[in-house]
Amino acid sequence: MSIVTVTEAARRLVLDMRASEPDGDGLALRIDVTGIGEGGREFAYELMFEPVADAREGDDVGESDGLPVLIPKEDSLLYAGSVRTLQPPDM
Repeated sequence: MSIVTVTEAARRLVLDMRASEPDGDGLALRIDVTGIGEGGREFAYELMFEPVADAREGDDVGESDGLPVLIPKEDSLLYAGSVRTLQPPDM
């Protein structure tokens, strides 16, 4: 089971953005936890593209229908026992 679920709308949006990047096909969506709220139940995230080849040993590299998703090892421990869904904001 993947640590993060990417909705179809979010996947399409991220794939469109990735297509404009140099060497886009080799990039994963990297999700970093940048902050934790009181009680440890709320997280702040940073999303960026990173070459799949740069994943380190122990990083979680999953896939969502053609979109590689990379979560650093140190952050994947924060997700233990929780379900996270990535979806685009209402526009």
